[in-house]
Amino acid sequence: MALINWLKVLRTLQRADEIKRGLDYCRKMTSKGACSCRIGELCQRALALATGLSDNAIKNMLLRLEAFREELGDDFPFEIRKVEAGMNQPRKFIRLRV
Repeated sequence: MALINWLKVLRTLQRADEIKRGLDYCRKMTSKGACSCRIGELCQRALALATGLSDNAIKNMLLRLEAFREELGDDFPFEIRKVEAGMNQPRKFIRLRV
């Protein structure tokens, strides 16, 4: 089951810009000027909505990916960016390295 979830995330990140245009959440955040996504990346919430996984599952995946990034260094295939938003937890954005 976990492998299927990872595959969902990979497929979703490959089409990040297309997905952002199609998600109501992303359109609303953009229209409010509250979207901080860059080209080719998705925030945690958009990734959860696009994959059908829970916010908590995505949060846990990102924590695991951050641990792997430390081990793999430059060979790590993802970029994870954090933005301090004045909340208890920073917003995280993820994209595939090209």
